[in-house]
Amino acid sequence: MNEHSWKTKLQIIKQSIQMLGLGMTLRYIFIYVLSYLPGKDKSFDRKYGTDTTGIISSGELSISDAKTKHNAIFYLPAPERVTQYMLSSLPIDYTAYTFIDYGSGKGRVLLTASQFPFQKIIGLEISEQASSRCLPKYPEI
Repeated sequence: MNEHSWKTKLQIIKQSIQMLGLGMTLRYIFIYVLSYLPGKDKSFDRKYGTDTTGIISSGELSISDAKTKHNAIFYLPAPERVTQYMLSSLPIDYTAYTFIDYGSGKGRVLLTASQFPFQKIIGLEISEQASSRCLPKYPEI
């Protein structure tokens, strides 16, 4: 997060508290202090040749609808191993389900989900600017 000003960092913390609550925000701050920085972890991108790394404040995105922009939260990539663990823990027949990622951002979760045999994988993003940074212009992966 060093590439952001203190004002931007405080805005991200405020958005996080509003959307996730104080407890979850403190957990993320604790993770940050422990030096695992998902916004700087480029191992996923090196592995797959993508650009999903970084932290993007909702204020940096072109979201035209005022209510949507107000409710938007910053982009922070999900760690691949955490996503894999959560999906592999589901007691389901993946082929019977469609995976939908609301707020798919740069698509890291979608790409991780593609390692599972879901019937279909769909990403929905409110900011064309966010999704255009990584995902190809396909309606589905």
